Parts: sequence; structure tokens; C-alpha cells
Amino acid sequence: MNNLFPPHKDVHETYDLKGSTIGREYPEEKAAQNPRAVLKDLNWINRGKELELGPEKRALLAEQIRRDSALLKHIDVMDYSLLIGIHNMARGNRDNVRRNTLKVFSPEVKLLRRKPTLGKGKGPLSPEAAEMRRVVRESDPQILDPSDILPDEDTGERQHFLFYQDEGGLRATDEANDSLNKIYYLGIIDILTPYTTLKKLEHFWKGLKADRHKISPVPPVEYADRFFSFMKAIMRGGEGGSRFKSE
Repeated sequence: MNNLFPPHKDVHETYDLKGSTIGREYPEEKAAQNPRAVLKDLNWINRGKELELGPEKRALLAEQIRRDSALLKHIDVMDYSLLIGIHNMARGNRDNVRRNTLKVFSPEVKLLRRKPTLGKGKGPLSPEAAEMRRVVRESDPQILDPSDILPDEDTGERQHFLFYQDEGGLRATDEANDSLNKIYYLGIIDILTPYTTLKKLEHFWKGLKADRHKISPVPPVEYADRFFSFMKAIMRGGEGGSRFKSE
């Protein structure tokens, strides 16, 4: 995921979405001064955003997110996000924000930092690294017909994944599945946060002050179900994200 955003395209808007709406807003006055700000769920909802995808891509993306969230539920983790970068093709690269954007959006998977080892031989993988390999192996990304892929900018197997089919991303489409002038760069990040005792205490404490179903730290099963429901809701044709807001 370190190369989630492309080196050859400006990313004009960025959102980190969890399906939680308590404390999930970046100040709009700051966002107006910083086009590289990472916006959150309430920014997305209040701006009236939706993932502009036609029936074909919408169904494929929803199924991939369903599979990913089911797997993350199975391994008992939570607090992950869908990171969405939006490239406006009408604006192109004239804003020249790529270098700074790439610095900002390297996801933080803290549990995967290399630990010091003794000796120079190849020892066994750490439990965290082994788990990550298993997650990637089992996530089963959708393979696309190579004839539908634009190969000029990206090489290797990455081209064939659903999230990367159009110039390294997923191009917006209308209800006739015709292309629009937007490319989404998206992926699920921060996927190895276990539901520890500390997270349970955080859930309890925050739940005393706000709707415990809308705060970020909720149990893995509830987190996965809410995450998938939210992502489906914000796709074109969905019910929108407003119902996830607190009353």
C-alpha cells in the first residue's frame, strides 16, 4: 500500500473513511488552505460526495470490499480505513502536488516494523509478517481482462487488479458504464489493529459520551459490517452516508 497513490498523477482530494462519524471531520477552513489535507467521513458526507461508478465497477468494487472486510473480521482486527484519492482529469497535473502527496500518504502499519534479529541467516517470519502474507494471499483481488487495461504507466501484476485497472486507479463511470473525467485511487489501509483490552476500554469510555455504534473503536464484527455498509452506501445509487451520522 505504500505506493497506493501514483507517481504520475496529481491527487486533488484525499479521504480516509472508516464508516465512523464521531470525531471524523477535518476542519473545512483548514482544508481550504491545504489541498493535500486528508479529509474524513463527515467531510465526505457534508460535501455530498459519492463514488461515481457505473453498475459494472460498482458491483466489482462492492464485492471486493465485502471480501476484504469479511477477512479482516475473521482475523479479529478493526480500525482500518478505505483511503480514497481523487484525480480530476480536467485539472490534470498542473497543480504539481504529487511529491508532497506521496510523502503524506504512506499508510502507517505500525505492527509490521522490522524488529532487530540476531545473526545473519534468514530466520522464520515474525508472527505479524506471516499474518500479513496470509491476509494478502487470501484477499483474492479481482482479476480483469488484460484487454480492458491501460498498460502505459503501470507494469506488472498491479495492472490486473480491480483497484488499478485505469492508469493505476479506477476511473469513474456513468450508469451506462461510460468513462467520466475522474480517477479514484483506493485501497484498505491500517489493517493490523487488533481489538485489544486498550481498544475495549476506549470503546467503553467513548461510548459513555457518544453513540457507541458510531464511534471508531467498535468490536471487529461490528466494525466490518459497518465498514462494508458505509462503503456501499456512498457509491452512486446507494442511500448515502447521512444515516451514519449521529442525531
